[in-house]
Amino acid sequence: MTPAGGGVRAASRTPLARFLALFLPLWPEVALGVVLSVLWAVSLLPVPGLFGRIIDHRLPARDLRGLVRDSLSVAGCFVAYLVFLVSSRYFVLKTTKNVVLRLRADVVSKLQQLSISFYDREDLGLLHSRVIQDTEKVDVMANFVVSNLLVSALQALGALVILWIRSAALTASLLLVALALWGLQALFKARIKAVYKRWRDEFDRFSAKVQDLLQGVRLVRAYTAEDREARQAIETIASLSDRGVEMVTTFALFNGLVKLVTGVSMTLVLLVGGYFCLRGTLSLGSLVLFFTMLGFVFDPLSAILNNIDQLFGGQVSLRQVYELLDHPDIEPERLDGIARPIRGGVAFRDVSFSYAPGRPALLEAAVDVEPGRTVALVGPSGAGKTTFINLLLGFYRPDSGEVLIDGVPLGEYQSRALRAQMAVVAQDDLLLAGTVRSNVLYGRPEAGEGELEAACRAACAWDFIRALPLGLDTEVGERGVALSGGQAQRLAIARALLRDPRILILDEATSALDPVSEREFQTALRAVRGGRTTFIIAHRLDTIRDADLVLVFEGGRIVERGGHAELLELGGVYARLHGALAGEA
Repeated sequence: MTPAGGGVRAASRTPLARFLALFLPLWPEVALGVVLSVLWAVSLLPVPGLFGRIIDHRLPARDLRGLVRDSLSVAGCFVAYLVFLVSSRYFVLKTTKNVVLRLRADVVSKLQQLSISFYDREDLGLLHSRVIQDTEKVDVMANFVVSNLLVSALQALGALVILWIRSAALTASLLLVALALWGLQALFKARIKAVYKRWRDEFDRFSAKVQDLLQGVRLVRAYTAEDREARQAIETIASLSDRGVEMVTTFALFNGLVKLVTGVSMTLVLLVGGYFCLRGTLSLGSLVLFFTMLGFVFDPLSAILNNIDQLFGGQVSLRQVYELLDHPDIEPERLDGIARPIRGGVAFRDVSFSYAPGRPALLEAAVDVEPGRTVALVGPSGAGKTTFINLLLGFYRPDSGEVLIDGVPLGEYQSRALRAQMAVVAQDDLLLAGTVRSNVLYGRPEAGEGELEAACRAACAWDFIRALPLGLDTEVGERGVALSGGQAQRLAIARALLRDPRILILDEATSALDPVSEREFQTALRAVRGGRTTFIIAHRLDTIRDADLVLVFEGGRIVERGGHAELLELGGVYARLHGALAGEA
């Protein structure tokens, strides 16, 4: 799918122009919807004329047949109105929903393309708002433009034409009203947009705060921070309420002035039309026609002006959606890059990296790992272990130096093809909402039942899965809350093993396992990791002792390397860490 926001040329156009361009491939449906909307708009316009004819001609002439015919014509107009209303709404909604569906798909696709560093900086609550709330407001605006704005404008224009034909002088008096309404709209437009923008920004902050509270409810309870969080939430709600009052008051003043102008116009028509009737230059039926037609002029205008927030709100949301679609911080991908199977050789050539200027996370890391070897990364928190893994996965690009896979720089591979041959088990990102089966199959949905069971057995998860109420079809809950930490971790390990990766990364993957389960897993891992290059971030002694190579990190540098026994004999950083871990054990 071609992104709705992609390309320099597209980005040079206004968000509204780019959004309207999405309707071009659907022009037959758009044309049909517009034609039906036009018929819907004009279907009741003959009714006031029929009323006028009944009053001026049928009743004075006691023409019963003509009265019945005109009455049936009025009924026919309302039937046509119903048919055109329903059919136009169907085609308009179908078209706008398809366009908004594409826009939402483009937003979701963009979210998959953005770099990991983008997510490090952005508020996830606001991103959630862009995907859900902003696109919904765009949807409402699109329907408003066709269903309200177009139809109302056509009704008002058609009514004015009929009125002009009946009495140009009386219709001319309405031009003053039109000028007044235009002046009101021009006067309030900038203020309404500014007020709505302030309210929307506050609403986004409130939405982000609620999402943070929901995601961190356990942390809040554990640190007895309920009162503090409640106070902060109340402050946010109060600010949102103030912005809401400001917005509602502005709209109320605007709508009230519109009603005032409308009332003045009706009085003006009554005075001028009554004067013409008294002089005999305007019939009573024509005056009734004028008053009836005023509804077709002012009711649509009032509907537009009363719902003008939908138009302004949609434009604000549309701009924010395209700001996201145009965001340049996307993960680079070489479509012509290497996509062949890898053996799993890994090399870091003097790699340095900083998440922020002046704060290096990794300094001049250099290491060569042959395919099939197991490497343990040890060191205190913040020493550079996770940064090393993130660079290996290509989540970030080194500030200097080079990461190579099988002797080829990482940037020369297709990222997706390369990561398809890797699997990661992280401590803090285990399961998704769904069943046990869907979670294990996540990295390889096409795997068969036999392969699924083998992976679960290798991860020491099969016995507890069989004991669950629905086995593989048991729901695990949001982020796996229905399972224990150890069970969730074993499923994550099974998911990684089922992928049959060439490079396997275990980031504190056994931290939630009890000692017996971990020993079982280590035994199983020795059997299944043959041919795989395995990187393990762990503090458990059994895992460290079994590694072919131990890399010791401190202050962002690899300060020691070698085998377990060799490093113990060296008596340096690793020996001190080992002693501390042994003391904890």
